Amino acid sequence: MARCPRRVATPIHFRFSSLFFPQWSILPPGSPRGCHLRKLNLRLSQPSLTSSYSSTALSRNEDTRTRHYEYNWIDGTESLEKYKPGGYHPITIGDMLQGRYHIVDKLGFGVPITHCNGKPLPPNIPAKAVLPLYLGKDAEEFSLSDAQIRLSDFGETFNPDLEPRLGKDCHTPLAARPPDAWFEIQTSLSYSADIWSLATAIWEIIGMKAIFSSEYTSVDEVICQQIDVLGSLPLEWFESWGKRDLYFDDDGVPKDGRYVWSSIDGAFEEGVQKYRRKFGMGEFDGEETAAFLDLMRRMLTFRPEERPTAREVLQSRLMVEWVLPDFERSSQMG
Repeated sequence: MARCPRRVATPIHFRFSSLFFPQWSILPPGSPRGCHLRKLNLRLSQPSLTSSYSSTALSRNEDTRTRHYEYNWIDGTESLEKYKPGGYHPITIGDMLQGRYHIVDKLGFGVPITHCNGKPLPPNIPAKAVLPLYLGKDAEEFSLSDAQIRLSDFGETFNPDLEPRLGKDCHTPLAARPPDAWFEIQTSLSYSADIWSLATAIWEIIGMKAIFSSEYTSVDEVICQQIDVLGSLPLEWFESWGKRDLYFDDDGVPKDGRYVWSSIDGAFEEGVQKYRRKFGMGEFDGEETAAFLDLMRRMLTFRPEERPTAREVLQSRLMVEWVLPDFERSSQMG
């Protein structure tokens, strides 16, 4: 994109090159695509593209040399509040600025972007950009028979009985990673690690919010969330946690001033029930809620050896009395 000069002394045709737009650039309505000013002043008596922002409408008694333009905000474009000398503005060849300055060329127009240091791109840069898939239908319009499920392990699948993998080598996303992968880094992961991750996935499927959030956060903040939601860590884990003093005192009480996450019961109300009421999806009744939270507590037990097996999950009250019957009905409808 071209950059426009701060001051222009004469109304001539410009060949734009290494120029810039100042903050609150003056542009005629509809000229440069993407512009989204609300209001700005243009004083025609000054041969300048500089102006000041104004949110006051022009009255009959005001200087008639002052004109006001309004633009609608356009999502996805740069914010003009952040413009400053050296910034950029979308300019198209053929645009006419102020009815006087005709854009006839731009520096670098039609030239592909070149890596600045001339070196090959690192291996983590994707060779192709892939657009998100648009199915053309809402999720409600699909049945189970329409689904063609494909499983991909990204090279991470392993059998703990045949291929031991240590906790320090666990690459599960932070929000779904079991705590034993952090506190027992030299111990081999077991099937119970998947039980923990499965619980976080089930929670996110039935609710609008994940039980643990890893957005813009660190391992220590996720551990803090887990304690807030589920209760105290095993003592040896808590004492070995180097960052515990940032979140808890010596008695395990949350430090003053930090955000404290809701317990698992509160998280269920805030992340599941509230949204089901809001969107008219029907709440979980008392019995199903109790069965769901009981299963979640068991699957999210800190000590891996105390978590249920996959068979025990399938034999739980929630699965037997609610999930499997609903699955059978859905299969018949599909």
